[in-house]
Amino acid sequence: MSINEKAHVLVKYIESLNDFKIIEDIGGNYNHMGATITDSILQAGTKYDTVVKPKVQNLRNLYPEVRTTSDFQKLIDKVGINNLINWKDNEKPERILGVVKFFINEKIETEEQLKQWLLQPNSITRLKLLRGIKDKTANYFKIMVGISESAPDRHLFNFLNKAGLGVNDNFDDTQQIINRAADLMGVNRDHLDHSIWKYESNKPARLYSNKPENESIKKAETRVCVTKEDKQIRFFEELLDICNKNTHLFRNISPKGHPNYQNYLYASVVRLK
Repeated sequence: MSINEKAHVLVKYIESLNDFKIIEDIGGNYNHMGATITDSILQAGTKYDTVVKPKVQNLRNLYPEVRTTSDFQKLIDKVGINNLINWKDNEKPERILGVVKFFINEKIETEEQLKQWLLQPNSITRLKLLRGIKDKTANYFKIMVGISESAPDRHLFNFLNKAGLGVNDNFDDTQQIINRAADLMGVNRDHLDHSIWKYESNKPARLYSNKPENESIKKAETRVCVTKEDKQIRFFEELLDICNKNTHLFRNISPKGHPNYQNYLYASVVRLK
């Protein structure tokens, strides 16, 4: 199928989900370069609502005057980046420092200047040359400054795969399909991106709640979980995904083939004296 045909399939799939909603309030446009850079760098692979969002809000509340990249650099020099964002390891703080230095060299001081720079050819390619910045984060910067764009991650890959599109983790194809689907639906690309992300990230609470399911949700779920065993495996896959973000105890555990996956999973714990 072509990108256009796949986009039509995606639209049909979305229309089959009665609990899918387009979310227009997606944040960003902080008018605060410290917050924009911090949000963009921390969001990858991190719990947004409980980790990233509070840190960004704290930065804005404590230092509302840090509107330019140079102001942010001065604050970092004074406070220290790890202290500023209350971050223990050095990887993401180093990425923030790299972006700050790059933006200053590019004379990007405000969100509007960043927006204009990101609209230039090869800007994303250049941004991805920086430490730790890949497709998702580079395009996320666009969303932060109000450019209508999608920035697919694993949640969006999963959603499109469930729609039968077989994108796996292909960023370019997924982005093109979502962008075209948004155009067909008459919504902003970043709004559709965020709505899919929100829908997928909330799926455990939605799938295993006690609320009655309507027929459209049942039909959509049937394509993914055909049997009771499929549902049980899926439940533990999602549970392990949450656990593995907080502990390494279950990193080698898989519900598939596990003798007790219907009821529980276990891992050995070594007690250190």
